[in-house]
Amino acid sequence: MLVPEKAHQSQLWRMLGNPGALLVDGMIAGTWRARQAGRCRLELTVTPFASAGARVRRDIGAEAQTVAAARGVSDVRVLVEPA
Repeated sequence: MLVPEKAHQSQLWRMLGNPGALLVDGMIAGTWRARQAGRCRLELTVTPFASAGARVRRDIGAEAQTVAAARGVSDVRVLVEPA
């Protein structure tokens, strides 16, 4: 199974408005949601299933820049929620 934990399954696959999947080393390790904040800023909220280390946080920041560019905004704010 992609996500063996029942609680994590319900976080990832909702009835409406599924979030994005956070992939770490090829495994689904959490969820993310993006929200436009004004014309020039994107807010990205990441909810990992377990504690996110420094490397994962760094990679999240780099990917957030990619998401912002794809959405045509110049600024991105990332919030990593506690596991």
